Amino acid sequence: MTHMRRRTSALVLFLVSCAFSFLAAAGLPAQAAEHISGEWKINANNYNGKLQLSGDDGAYTGRAYIEGTNHWENLTNIRFEPRSRRIEFDRPEANQHYVGRLVRDDRMEGTFAGNYTWWAERTGGGGREEGDNHERSAINGQWKINGNNYTGKMEFSGGDGQYSGRVFYDVTNRWENLTNIRFEPRSRRIEFDRPEYNQHYVGRLVRDDRMEGTFAGNYTWFAER
Repeated sequence: MTHMRRRTSALVLFLVSCAFSFLAAAGLPAQAAEHISGEWKINANNYNGKLQLSGDDGAYTGRAYIEGTNHWENLTNIRFEPRSRRIEFDRPEANQHYVGRLVRDDRMEGTFAGNYTWWAERTGGGGREEGDNHERSAINGQWKINGNNYTGKMEFSGGDGQYSGRVFYDVTNRWENLTNIRFEPRSRRIEFDRPEYNQHYVGRLVRDDRMEGTFAGNYTWFAER
């Protein structure tokens, strides 16, 4: 009887181990799908362009450059659900709502404005790269910012001298778009405007994970990843 109990206990432990292994393996695709940040080439109803997304944890920023418009447009209401791989966002300048799905880690597909179709594929600009591309993408992503002891979050995306960004100060409790964002890879100098408060920020990327500078004259700010 004791021998039988031991065999039964061993079998139960084996089955539990197998169950955990299965659940861990099943969770890998969802984990891999959590990352939509980066640069994509987009085709919207046969109009080609570029798409840039940044952020995580449900807080995303992005912009699109569609041929024929000849300028970048900020995207709004960007949402991504890792488990279902569903993505949606708005292109307000064209009054278009996009819905779709991450069908592979490097491809999205969906519809917009009703029945028009769109797809996007990664172009390799999602992370830090070697050489000039590394420097151009060095500010992309989310940062913790401290502006004259006011804390918050800040996000950048872009490259090749074309950036978009936004800031969330805890005291205001809302996101604000940043403008005139400039980053010089060789000197690592950065500057941008916070137009809602008429503040101009200048600074430098002193390390890959830290910026420091001044704003509105003599107030100091820093940001860390």
